[in-house]
Amino acid sequence: MGPLYGCTFTSKSKKCIILKSPRGNSDNSKNFQRSAKSNKKEIKRILYLYDQEIKYLDEQIRRLTSQLTSFGIGHENTYFIFLSDHGEQFFEHGEWGHGRLYDYILHVPLITVGPEIPQKTLIRQQVSLIDIAPTIADLCKTAKPKTFLGKSLLPLINKDDQNEGDVVISETLLSDYSCRAREWKYILHLRTQTHELYNLREDPEEKLNLADQYSQQTSAFRNILKKQILNEQKIQKELNEERAKFLKEKQHILKNYPKRSENFITKVLGIPI
Repeated sequence: MGPLYGCTFTSKSKKCIILKSPRGNSDNSKNFQRSAKSNKKEIKRILYLYDQEIKYLDEQIRRLTSQLTSFGIGHENTYFIFLSDHGEQFFEHGEWGHGRLYDYILHVPLITVGPEIPQKTLIRQQVSLIDIAPTIADLCKTAKPKTFLGKSLLPLINKDDQNEGDVVISETLLSDYSCRAREWKYILHLRTQTHELYNLREDPEEKLNLADQYSQQTSAFRNILKKQILNEQKIQKELNEERAKFLKEKQHILKNYPKRSENFITKVLGIPI
C-alpha cells in the first residue's frame, strides 16, 4: 500500500479519503516524504486511517466466514489461511511504505484454522511465505512439486518440529536482501554495497547498526545471501533460455498466419506478439 491508500473506508462511512501532503502535493512524492517527518499530526492521522483499514478488513472477514458457515462451510471441514504479503513503515526509519526490509515490513500475520489444527496456539518460530504452498499441499494430502522451495509447516503446527527454525531470506525489487535468524538480522544493499546488522533481542526496532562490530555474524550472513543470489541468477538464466525458446517457436508457428490471428492471440489469449 504505502502512505497513499486511495479509498480508505471506515466501518461508519464509505467516504473515499485521498491523503495529501501538508504542502498540497500528492503523497508519496519527495515533498511529502520530507514534510511528513516533522508533521507528527499527519503521521498520527495516517496511523489512525491504517488502523481503520485493519478494522474494516476484520469486519469483511467476519462477514465472509459467517456467509460460508451458512452454506455449511466452516473450520470443521475447511482450511482457512489468513496472511499478508508485507507490513508497512510509518516513518520509523525516515520513510513511508514497504520498500525496505525492516521487521515493520517483514513481520506479517499468519493464521491457520481448520480440521485437526490445534486452536488458540501461538507459534513464535519464524517461517516464510514460501512455506505456505507446501503446507497447503500437505493439508490436502497431495504431492508437492519438486520446484517448491519452502517446507510444510504441519510438523511445526503439530509440535513435531522443535527446531529453532531456518533463516528467512527476503528481498526487494531494488536489489536489497535480508537474512533473518531468531536473534540477528542482516541487510545487504547490493547497489551501494552497504550493509546493516541488528541484534533483534536487544534492538527490536533495528536502530543500532552493528555490521562493523560483529564481523563473524556479518560474514556468515553474507555467505548465505551469496548462495541465494547465485541460485537466483541460475534460475533466471534458465527462465531466459525457456523464454527465448518459446519466442522462437511462437514466431515459427505464426509466420504463416494472417495479422488478425496475431491480434486474436494478443488481445484474447493475452500472449504478446
